[in-house]
Amino acid sequence: MILEVPRGSTILDLFDKLEEEGSLINQNRNVIRLYSKLTEDRGPIKAGKYSLAKGMTVREIIKLLRAGAVVSYRATFPEGWTFSQWRKKLMVLPHLNKKIPDMSDAEIAGLIGIKGEIEGWFFPDTYYYNLGTSDLDLLESAHRKMKEIIALEWSSRRAERLLKTPYESLILASMVEKETGYGPDRAKIGSVFLNRLRSGMRLESDPTVIYGLGGAFDGDLKRHHLRRDNPFNTYTRFGLPPTPIASPGRESINVVLSEVKSPFYYFVAMGNGKSYFSKNYKEHLAAVKRYQLGNSRRAP
Repeated sequence: MILEVPRGSTILDLFDKLEEEGSLINQNRNVIRLYSKLTEDRGPIKAGKYSLAKGMTVREIIKLLRAGAVVSYRATFPEGWTFSQWRKKLMVLPHLNKKIPDMSDAEIAGLIGIKGEIEGWFFPDTYYYNLGTSDLDLLESAHRKMKEIIALEWSSRRAERLLKTPYESLILASMVEKETGYGPDRAKIGSVFLNRLRSGMRLESDPTVIYGLGGAFDGDLKRHHLRRDNPFNTYTRFGLPPTPIASPGRESINVVLSEVKSPFYYFVAMGNGKSYFSKNYKEHLAAVKRYQLGNSRRAP
């Protein structure tokens, strides 16, 4: 059975509750009181939800409650999710104290300690929580982990690199994350974008355009979208977009900071999750004809 322990509960209160619920755990009130008194130096019981098994002794239950071995819940946030998707997931997680539903992104950022835009600042991973944990607590954990990983990867980079700040690396990593789910292609895609930045070329990334369209995007990216200028349209503007477009995973962060060299300036989706990489525009056009004929999906 699952036993919920409210804050301020006493051991006797809880065993009374177990008796009321028809627990088959053997118990004697005097024994419980005596054992609790003799072992009070081992600490108080902790609030939360606990899983109790049939046949557990008084000693085993009290030890469990004092250890705080509460039932935990799991929440997974995949690589490449936007903060909007994080918010939606947080809304439906069970047994989570909901604090952010009526908050703006800017208010949440301020409470967590994020200066500027909130997008991209949460590390995609599986997080565990228990009764009493809030959505803000989970976001703080994910933000702290992202800062730690960015700082670690940034500190191990070589000097005199193209990316000048950790935030630039976060932006570019988010683009790489959104461009592919195929791990072996990430380094090459990162190299394409870095080559373009070095050469003063536009990055021309569809995911940045889609992000800039926001709720206006209906799932079908058309040519007129590519011509509609906004800060995230890397077809009309040079350089990186102003913010990340999603939360990148560690592999994407690593590849952009490693700045792997390659001769490639273009890539096109092959339709099987992988990409074909080209050194020049002529080769790229041939690849587009081969892999994208009849497909509206463009490629850098």
